[in-house]
Amino acid sequence: MPSELSLDLQYFFSLNDSESRLATDRKVLLHKADMYELELVSGISDSTAEKILAKKDEIIRDGYRYDLEKKHLAFTKIKGIGAKKAEKFYELIDPR
Repeated sequence: MPSELSLDLQYFFSLNDSESRLATDRKVLLHKADMYELELVSGISDSTAEKILAKKDEIIRDGYRYDLEKKHLAFTKIKGIGAKKAEKFYELIDPR
């Protein structure tokens, strides 16, 4: 009979990259993310995920352009995302 630890490890290794990143308090990588992975992030609906994916290249470019303390502003390119919501998304999504 498998131990509880081995079952936990089986579950962990069955997660996709973004699921395992969120489960271990690491950021989702925007350059690898798809619609499903963005919807895993708290506060991102399907319509917001679509908007982010539509401007993905611009967000990534700005993620490299901004200083570290302003990288969250890359998400303000999306209509309906202000600085406050952008900060929340930046805590969970790496825009580079």
